[in-house]
Amino acid sequence: MKYIQDGINYIAAHPEVRDVIMSGGDPLMLTDFMLERIVSGLRAIPHVEIIRLGTKMPCVLPQRITPKLVKMLKSTIRCTSTRISTIPGMHVGSQAGLRDDCRCRHPAGQPGGPYEGR
Repeated sequence: MKYIQDGINYIAAHPEVRDVIMSGGDPLMLTDFMLERIVSGLRAIPHVEIIRLGTKMPCVLPQRITPKLVKMLKSTIRCTSTRISTIPGMHVGSQAGLRDDCRCRHPAGQPGGPYEGR
C-alpha cells in the first residue's frame, strides 16, 4: 500500500492532475477493500475530477461484479455540475468478447452506467 499511497500523495501535490486512470494491471483484481481505499483516497483530492477504472473483469470474470462491488462503486460516484468521480470502463477487443452474462452482470443497466465508445 506504500507505493499506492505515494502515488495518491503525488497526485494530491499536483493540481494539474484532474483525470486518473487506474490500469496497468486490472484494478478489479484488487479486493473490494483495497479498491475502495484507493478510490476514496483519490476522490478526497479536490482537483481530481475523473477516476477511470480500466478493466476486463466484466467480460473475463463477470462473477467479480458482485452486488457489494456495485454498491461500493456507486457510493464513490459523485456527479455535480463541476465534478464526475468514478467511471468504470471495460477494455474489450471486440463484441465477440461480450458474453451474455457480461451484459447482465455489469452495472451497465444502472443509471450513470458505462457508455459504449466506438
